[in-house]
Amino acid sequence: MIEFWIIGAAMAGVVLLLILPAMLRTPETTAIDQAEQDIAIARQQLANLEQAHEDGEIAAADYEASTRELEASLALDLAQLKRSRERLSGSGETTPLTPSSFAAPLVIAFALPAAAGAVYLAVGEPSAIEGVTAMRTSQSTPGAGQQTIDDMMNQLKARLAENPDDARGWGILARSSMQLERYDDAAMALERLNDLTPNNADILVQYADALAMQSGGVLAGKPAELLAQALRIDPDQPQGLWLSGMAAERRGEYQLALEHWTRLMPQLEQDPQSKAELQGLVDNLMQMAESAGVELELPAPFSGASMASASPSQAIAGASLTVQVDLDPGLTGVANPSDTVFVFARAESGPPMPLAAARKRVSDLPFEVVLDDSSAMMPNLKLSAFDKVNVIARISRSGQPTASSGDLEGAVSGISTADSRTLDIVISKRIP
Repeated sequence: MIEFWIIGAAMAGVVLLLILPAMLRTPETTAIDQAEQDIAIARQQLANLEQAHEDGEIAAADYEASTRELEASLALDLAQLKRSRERLSGSGETTPLTPSSFAAPLVIAFALPAAAGAVYLAVGEPSAIEGVTAMRTSQSTPGAGQQTIDDMMNQLKARLAENPDDARGWGILARSSMQLERYDDAAMALERLNDLTPNNADILVQYADALAMQSGGVLAGKPAELLAQALRIDPDQPQGLWLSGMAAERRGEYQLALEHWTRLMPQLEQDPQSKAELQGLVDNLMQMAESAGVELELPAPFSGASMASASPSQAIAGASLTVQVDLDPGLTGVANPSDTVFVFARAESGPPMPLAAARKRVSDLPFEVVLDDSSAMMPNLKLSAFDKVNVIARISRSGQPTASSGDLEGAVSGISTADSRTLDIVISKRIP
C-alpha cells in the first residue's frame, strides 16, 4: 500500500509539472506556440503533397489546388506569428505575471492530489492493486494491433465503395495490401487502378506482381502478358525487367532473360544490394545455360562501343590470370570438404556476366587456377576484351554460383588482364 501512495504521489507530481507551466504562460507566448505548431503542420502537409505528386498519386490540378490552400493558410499563420512576437518583444505590451496569475495554479497544485486521494479512499478498492498485473495480461490480447489495421483497411474499402473512381485511394489500398501480403486485395485494387489509369507501365508491373504472388509466385499466363505490355510502354521499367527476366528464365529462354537483366543492371548502380542480387541471378543463369548446352550472346547495351572490341586486333595480348586460392584458417571448420568453390573474373566496368570461370572443391584447397579465354563462359565475351577485371573466389554451400547467405568469399579488384603475377586470394569473408 505504501508503494501505491508513493507511485500515486509521483504521478500527481508529473501531472502538475505538465499543466502548471501551461497555466503560467502569457497569452502572447501561447499564441506563438500555436502558430509555430500550425506552421510546422502546414509545411509537413506541403512536403507530403509534393511527394504524392512526384509519385504520381495525385493529379496536377488537385495538387495545385491543395498547394494554394495550404500556402494561404501558411501565410496567415506566419502573419499571426509575426504579430505575436512583436507584441511579446514590445515594451509594456505583454501580459505580466501578477500575484493573481499564480492563484489558480497554486490551488490546483495542492487541491488536485488531496482531492484525488480522498476520492480514491471513498470509492476506490485498494485491495484490487494486486490484480493489476493479471488484468494487464488479460488485456494484452494477441491481434489487438492487427484489429486496428483491419479497421483501417475496412474503412478505406468502404470509402472506395462510395467513391470507386478514387485512383489515389486504390493505389494506397494496393500498396498496403502488398505489404500485408494480402494479395487478393492487392490484385483487386490494382485491377481497378489499371482500369482508371490505363497504359501505365508501373501499374501494369505492380498488377503482374500481385497476380504472381496470389498464385504462389507463378509468372506464367496473365502476369507475363502484363509484363510484356508494360515493357512495350516503358522498355526500361526496372521491376518489369527484373520480373520478365525471371519469367524468361523459368521458361528456359535464357538469352531473353539475359537481355532483360543486362538492360536493368545499369539502373542499379546506386543500389548495391539489388545489384548484387541481380548479379547472382545472372551468374546462376550462366550456369544453367552452360549445363543445358546453350550458348548465350552478349546483348545490348554491352555489345559494340560500350565494351572493348573482342576482335584479335584489339584483344589484350596474352590475357591470362593465374590465381592462387586459399581458405582463412579461422574458417576451416565452417566449410565442408564437398562444398563447391567458384573462381571467376568479371569486368571492372562492363557487362555483369563472368568473363572466365573455374570450379573446384573445398577439399582441393589450396589450389591454383588459370583464367583465360579458354575458360570463357560466352564465345563473344572473353577476358582478353577488357583491360581491368575483379577476381572473386566463392565457396558455395548450395553448389550454385549465386551468392547466398552463409557463403564464404574473397576477392581482388582492379586487376590488369595482362598482369603476369600470381594473384593471391584468401577466402576470409562470410556473406551475411
